[in-house]
Amino acid sequence: MAIPVVLLYYARHRKNLPFKHLFWLFGLFIAACGATHLMSYITTFCPVYRFEGLIKLVTAAASWGTVFALWRISPRALSMRMPEELEQEIATRQKAEEELLLLNHTLATRTQELEAANRELEGFCYSVSHDLRSPLRGIVGNSRMVLEDAGEQLDDSSRQNLERLGAAALRMSDLVDDLLNFSRLSKVEPQQEEIDLSLMASAIAEELKGDYPSVTFEVQPDLRVHGDPHLLRMVLYNLMENACKYSSREREPHVWVGEENGEGFVRDNGIGFDMQFLPKLFQPFERLHRDEGIPGTGIGLANVKRIVERHGGKVRAEGRVGEGATFYFRLA
Repeated sequence: MAIPVVLLYYARHRKNLPFKHLFWLFGLFIAACGATHLMSYITTFCPVYRFEGLIKLVTAAASWGTVFALWRISPRALSMRMPEELEQEIATRQKAEEELLLLNHTLATRTQELEAANRELEGFCYSVSHDLRSPLRGIVGNSRMVLEDAGEQLDDSSRQNLERLGAAALRMSDLVDDLLNFSRLSKVEPQQEEIDLSLMASAIAEELKGDYPSVTFEVQPDLRVHGDPHLLRMVLYNLMENACKYSSREREPHVWVGEENGEGFVRDNGIGFDMQFLPKLFQPFERLHRDEGIPGTGIGLANVKRIVERHGGKVRAEGRVGEGATFYFRLA
């Protein structure tokens, strides 16, 4: 009887024991088997066959109950992993945890290095801004003073050289300002509020008519989006100004602002572009048209892309040479 006693004791006192009922059934079955053998010995001297039969019935019931319980739990028992497998899994997890800790440490180090690099870049940009603006202003101012004070004494070639010098200095100043704005956009956290895009586009159109009086604007009514008003005005202004610049030489320049299939768009009937150069279109300082008669620094569309992506959206463009271009943007 020692075996069933040990099994029943173990089942009673061990918590979270899997298949605990099997221990009870095996203990009962072994105890019944022992009782059956004992009754066989007793009936040799005292014929108590009915009691012996009852003991055998209990043994058979315990046996079949154990068989049925084993059959039910066999899928779960077969799926249980062996100690060697568990040890291998534990070792694998420990190795993965060590690699994760190392990766986190590397990531933290890289993050600190990136933050330091960004601070250095920010300091460099401010230094460039302050150190370059002063001499650029001097170049522009002095060239104008020479033209005003001694312009009549200069020949045509000298005057043109001074004018080109002043224009180049102004373009350099604009380029520095655009570069600074581009670097600052990555730090700006967009605010979320409802914006009347139609009203904003109409106001920009009125502003642009001063420089492009021949351009006709058409703005679709009831255009509304959620986003940062200041940043999205930069997007719309850049796209509309580009549309004006590249269509102003047409006989009847036209700029459309509207929405198609959930995407906002700015479309023009200007000189367009070749789609094979599309990958360069939104890169900083990339200009597909090098015509000096069309002003620009090549940073405007890069700003548009960065602002739209900061809003969780995407920007794309379609165009054909001589048939205009359309810029689409979708916000999250």
